[in-house]
Amino acid sequence: MRIWFAACAYSLWKIRNRRFFDKQQARLSDTIQQIIDCLELWKLRANAAIKEKFSFWCDSITQS
Repeated sequence: MRIWFAACAYSLWKIRNRRFFDKQQARLSDTIQQIIDCLELWKLRANAAIKEKFSFWCDSITQS
């Protein structure tokens, strides 16, 4: 759960910086996709047990 929270916080921080410094607006769907992309990237470095959780989180985000 901490990794999911970290991915959300990191993605929101990057989106906030783009909005503040580059004056770029992000849609909700773009924000969700960025969180999923972050989790997918981190999943590559995880062990087998954690990879299943990453896949579950990414699937549950896209289905909601």
